[in-house]
Order: sequence, then C-alpha cells, then structure tokens
Amino acid sequence: MSDDGERARCQEDDLRHEPGKALQDPVARHLLLAIRPALSEGRQASALFVDYVAMALAAHVAQTYGRLRTRSNANTGALAPWQERRAKELIAANLSGNITLADLANACQLSIRHFTRAFRASTAMSPHAWMLQQRVEKAKHLLRSTCQTLAAIALECGFADQSHMTRVFQRSVGIPPGAWRRLHRR
Repeated sequence: MSDDGERARCQEDDLRHEPGKALQDPVARHLLLAIRPALSEGRQASALFVDYVAMALAAHVAQTYGRLRTRSNANTGALAPWQERRAKELIAANLSGNITLADLANACQLSIRHFTRAFRASTAMSPHAWMLQQRVEKAKHLLRSTCQTLAAIALECGFADQSHMTRVFQRSVGIPPGAWRRLHRR
C-alpha cells in the first residue's frame, strides 16, 4: 500500500479520545440502555433489534469520535419494488425476530447500511419498527378471531411475553390488547 493509502486508512481508523479518561456520552448510554431489557432475565432478544441498535451505536461513534461525517448530498433512494417486497416478506415470515439486517440486506443484494437507509426511505420506518407493526397487526387479527389467551397470542406474534406485547400494542394502538379485544370482538 502506498504511503498516501496507509495515511488515509489510519486517519479513518483514528478515534478522537483521551486514553484512560472515561467518556460521558448520553447517546451511547441510551443506545446501550435500550438493549438491556431485551437481554435481561434470560430473554432472547430479536436479532433485528440488536443489529439495528448496534449499527446506530457504530454510526454514532464513527460520527462523534471519528472522521466520518454525514454527506449533505447523500443519495436517499428507496428500495426497488422487488427489494421492498422481498424484505417485507422475510420480516413477516420471521416475526420472532430471528432474522438479521445482514440477511435482509443480502436478500436485497445491498450492503447493510444502504439497505437500512433505503428501507427507511421506502417505508418511513426502520426494519425493526416495521416488524413490530406487523406483530401488532397479527395480534389484532388473533385478538379479533380467536379465544387464545393474551400470553399465547404474544408468543405466536413473536413478542417475548404478554407484557412486551402489551407495551408495544398500547404504544402503537393507544389502548391495551385486552381492551382492544373487548371493543373489536366479533
């Protein structure tokens, strides 16, 4: 490698920090706190959620402490129709969260970074948020059409437990699933 190439690589690898001094970074702290509940109490975290938070943390570190800067003229193109359809099909088929951003990006023949940006441009939400929305829609269908318990519906829809479903459902719909079921029961 030439001296210029080596110098450029070293500059990209450098992080601005003082060795031995603790950083007080509220963004990094909150990103790490976001995944803590998903990893506690023996719960199996959604791979898509963990990937998404890890990518956000890496981008934050690169932009804040490295030389990476966002481009003001970045191409924010959306997914091609076949890519959007494929990604949505894969997420819907894996509502348990056992699919990674790498799996989705590979299926769309894109890098992970480009895929997440294009998915957001296409759907106005992250892949993880879209997956949660699909879980809520499936839960609504089951609440309306079956007599299953809330706990059974939560597991069938890919939520960690009934409490997780209730939090996500109420945030999305505005009322808890039990109350929604009573209002919409056939």
